[in-house]
Formats: sequence, C-alpha cells, structure tokens
Amino acid sequence: MPRPRWGRSSAGCSPRARRGAGSSSSTCRSAPPPSCCVAGRSPKPTRRSAAGSTSLAWRVSAPPRPARPTDSSARTRTVGPPSVSGGCWWGAALLLAGFVAIEARTRHAMFDLALLRNRSFVAVLLAGLLLTFAAFTTFTYTSIWLQSVLGMSPLAAGLTGLPLSVTAFGISAVLGRVLHGRRPDLVIGAGLLFVGLGSLLTAALLRGPAGWPSLLPGLALVGVGVGLATPILGSFSMSLVPADRGGMAAGAVNTARQFGFAFGIAALGSVFTTRAQSILAGRDIPDPGRVAHAIAGGQTPGLLRAAPAAGRQLLDSAAHAAGVAGVQATFAVAGAVGVIAGLLVTVLMRPGRPRPAASADRPPVAEGAGR
Repeated sequence: MPRPRWGRSSAGCSPRARRGAGSSSSTCRSAPPPSCCVAGRSPKPTRRSAAGSTSLAWRVSAPPRPARPTDSSARTRTVGPPSVSGGCWWGAALLLAGFVAIEARTRHAMFDLALLRNRSFVAVLLAGLLLTFAAFTTFTYTSIWLQSVLGMSPLAAGLTGLPLSVTAFGISAVLGRVLHGRRPDLVIGAGLLFVGLGSLLTAALLRGPAGWPSLLPGLALVGVGVGLATPILGSFSMSLVPADRGGMAAGAVNTARQFGFAFGIAALGSVFTTRAQSILAGRDIPDPGRVAHAIAGGQTPGLLRAAPAAGRQLLDSAAHAAGVAGVQATFAVAGAVGVIAGLLVTVLMRPGRPRPAASADRPPVAEGAGR
C-alpha cells in the first residue's frame, strides 16, 4: 500500500469514508468534520437541488502545509474567538484612557488636549481620518480580489490604481495656486464629496462579471478628491493653533489618517465578508462563512485546489460572484462615508458670522473727520 502523501491513513477515517475508499490507495485529510477522504479520484457531489443542478456536499478547507500536515487548526481558524476580540477592544480603551489622563496632567504634553476645544481643528482631524477611510482602504480588498480571484499579477493589480495617483498629482499641481486663499472648508468638503462620489460610481459599475476596467472611472474621480483635500489638510491644521503647537497639529492629522486606514481595513473587511457570505449561501456552497473568510484573506486558489474536481467549477463561479459583491459593498460603504464626511466637515469648519457691534458702543464720528 503506498504511503499517504499527507494527513492520516484510511484507518483514521470514519467507517463511511473507509467503505468509500475500499482497498485502493487513499489519501485521507484530517480536516475538521466531516473529513474528506479521496480514493483514487475526487469524490462526486452527493446532493442535488430541486432545479437539478449539482450542489456540493463537502466541506471546503484550505490546503495543508507540508511541514505540519496534522495541524488542522492553522488551516481552519480565520478569526480569533470573541474573548480575544473583546479583550483587544477593552485593552485599547484602557490604553486610550491612560494616555488622556497622562496628557492632561503633564506639563510637556505630547498632544495638548486643549486643541480639541477648537471646532475647526476637530473637523480637520475628522477630515483626515475619513478621507483615508473612504479613499484608500478599499484598495486592500480590491487587490485581494484582483490577484486571488481574477488571477492578476501583483504588478498588474497595482497598476489599476494608477488613475487615482495620476489624477491626484495633477489636480494638486494644477489647482494648488488657484485654490490658494480659498475657504478651506469648501475645498476640503468638496474633496471628500468627490472621493465619496467616485467610490459610489465604482460600486455602481461593479456588477456581474465585472473586471478591473470597471474600477478605472471611479478611481479617477476619487483621485480628484484626494488632490483637492490632501494638500490643504496639514497647512490648515497648523494655521488653527498657536505657532508653538504647529508640529503637534500636523502630527495629530497624520495620526488621524493612519487610524482611519487601520479602522477602515477592519470595518470594510467585515463588510466584504458579510456580503460574500450571503452570495455563497445563495449558491448553496457549504459552510459559506468559512469560505467567505478565506476569499477575503486571499485564499481562493487554495480553496479551488482543495475542492473536488466535480465541484471545482461551481466553487470557482461562486468565488467570482462573491468577490465582485464583496468589493462592490466595500466601495458602497466607503462612498457613503465620503459623502457624509464632506457634508459634516463643511458644516463644522464653516466660519462663524461676525457679531454686529451695538450702535451705543460706536462713538459718534465728527463731521469732517477723515478729510
């Protein structure tokens, strides 16, 4: 009997799997239940839908690692348990509270909390955070979709973002002098609106068998918004604070932008996975939650290699549909965030109306004065 390539032998399988394997050479994978035992050829699907189309009755799992063939937990767990996630949130909240307490008491604060009393400065921080969220975090899952689902190379996938880069550079270079001296609230607000509209346009174009060309018009429009809003964020934030707090203000804006990117990846990852899971469930794919997490993590090629040959085409079609739907959902959420952020920032940054002085406080002007 030839030696199994990986996993356990047929003796470790269930009685049903051993009867299916018979006396032929078999390869048994120690995946989570139910185990999949391959005997000479890939197992055929065992369930049919009412419409007569074949539906799969196997559990999809990522391919094993040769170095540790029995480590099934590394292949199946895509997210941590709720206790770990909750601990991270509580830990972050405690660290933030500790930072605020220290900064409020120290004489040489890293960040002067009194700056947050300025409504316009808070609006600039929100603009930096939400601009990065709406404009750039979608690239994470777009790149995964292009490479792992559509099979593009990393270089080709990266070139799809070229319209955004070129447009942003051109807008900032050409309109920089024209917009100098304009009201910052209108410029930043318009930039965020362009980012939101570009993302919504991309979401509208990503339908059915969409590919990378569907990304280009919307990304170009997002680049217009980035070119408008990004150059003015740093300079305007420094103008809102005392001169000795200028570096602190610019650093706070950069920190807000990084936080927006980190938070956006986590939030849009949940959006992608939820939307992909609904598409997979509608196509009768077993364990759609695990498959959706695998697609969001770029493991689509591994899923297809681990799937039986009879169901590989069905899984490939479902993965394409789930990938398009997941990316479309991320752009839709990012577009909504961009539009709302543009309106919110415009309102918060709006300069207050000057109060007219009372007539009694004005001294009478003598006739002929000023002549």
